[in-house]
Amino acid sequence: MRLLNTRTLTLHTFFDKTVPDYAILSHRWEDEEVTFQDLQSGRGSGMPGYAKIEGCCAQAKSDGWEYAWIDACCIDKSSSAELSEAINSMFKWYKNSRVCYAYLSDVDGKEDIPKQLRRSAWLTRGWTLQELLAPETVVFFDRNWADIGSKSSLEDVISNVTRIRDLFAWKECCVAEKMSWASLRHTTRVEDEAYCLMGLFDVNMPLLYGEGRKAFQRLQLEILKSSDDDSLFCWYAHYHTRGDMLASSPAAFKLSSSIRHYSRKDSILNSMSDLYRDPREYFHRKAYPTTSSNKGLHISLFLIPILALDLNLQVAGPEIVYVALLQGLEHGTKDHSPAILLRRESFLVLINSKGREMANPLRIVLCGKTPQIATAVKAGLQPECEVIHVILSTSAGVSELPKLLAGQTPSTQDPENIGTKNYSQAPQAVVLGGGYDDEAVKTIRKACESVSSGEKGVPWLRPDSSIPVPPLGPKYGAAMVSRVKTALRELEEEGRAKGDGVYFF
Repeated sequence: MRLLNTRTLTLHTFFDKTVPDYAILSHRWEDEEVTFQDLQSGRGSGMPGYAKIEGCCAQAKSDGWEYAWIDACCIDKSSSAELSEAINSMFKWYKNSRVCYAYLSDVDGKEDIPKQLRRSAWLTRGWTLQELLAPETVVFFDRNWADIGSKSSLEDVISNVTRIRDLFAWKECCVAEKMSWASLRHTTRVEDEAYCLMGLFDVNMPLLYGEGRKAFQRLQLEILKSSDDDSLFCWYAHYHTRGDMLASSPAAFKLSSSIRHYSRKDSILNSMSDLYRDPREYFHRKAYPTTSSNKGLHISLFLIPILALDLNLQVAGPEIVYVALLQGLEHGTKDHSPAILLRRESFLVLINSKGREMANPLRIVLCGKTPQIATAVKAGLQPECEVIHVILSTSAGVSELPKLLAGQTPSTQDPENIGTKNYSQAPQAVVLGGGYDDEAVKTIRKACESVSSGEKGVPWLRPDSSIPVPPLGPKYGAAMVSRVKTALRELEEEGRAKGDGVYFF
């Protein structure tokens, strides 16, 4: 580590335990900064940037510090190895300094300091984020090297601008919240968006200028190696945007400043109690580590059918959409849980709790009598089943089921139908509720005779009236869900899942 002697303004090199106490400068790079080569050759004293070096050393000397560190002249940037080592060590150097001088060249201490501080470019630069947070003591100076306050005395105005809640106890914040602090900052080189954040997340990686946005991807992968903080995935993209699980830049975390660590069970569990006997058991997450490989990202999350939740989302297209609940986090209040929306795509592989890959959902037509119970049953059948269409009367079954079984779209589409309306493929089963008696079933099946044979034959499932069921309501729907799933599983195991016939469950 090179340090400037504050009396002679000459450079001295120190290693490890021999490094003396020093002051450190935080500033915004401007025209004609004095570099290592400029200082060594002697031409630095005639450059505009030399006044900044003199001001820093004079202040450090006045405060009793024999040495100071200034990035512009203490790093030989012509050496890629030295530059990489310096950037990987920079957070530690700022942290270990006795005092950090933040020089604001666009602030005049004679005017309204809080107002000027809010507009200062120093608070918009990527590198100055770690320079603000790493040192215990930061003293701010205006363009004339007049003391205008400290990190402690100016904390309120700085926190307001940066959205950092606590400038001294920031380490406990989650990854997403830290990323949000960088989302409004800028760097000259795109790679520095990542490199300037390494210290904040206590990671190290080689510098590869020229890699562009891949640098930020690498940073996130390094964070994954040392942290199980799911908030790394709490970034925003437009709902219709298909993309990576990792963000392309810190700007994607602009709306993540309210993400917090949360230790209690999420309140979202309560909304599932009508469908599952033990929702906590359903949402139990095994502690599988999140890993990345050349085949993609492997992550263990709570997977919830979106229609099982009371969410007002406009889902584009017929794809089934799931909510992957991020563990141990809250957004804004304890009533909101961050989650990832997942479309059922060819590249989406779902693994069940036993570690087995889940097949594509079974496409079924659900015949019920009330939309309320049909909605609950539909939600409970997911993710194993996709209810593509819901029929609520015998007459609707007669007119709509023949076309559905033939893989066609119903002639009269009801926009209020609570099915997914995914008519791209024929259904694989018909499930009837207890409201359809023998005569109704016979009438509907007769209408479907022309398409219910050969490859188009599908099993029809009816409830066994000899088995007691709860009265109509949430418990009735939950009972039907359990019995339907059991019946479908047994048909599959017995090799009867693709044949026409009526089966009681």
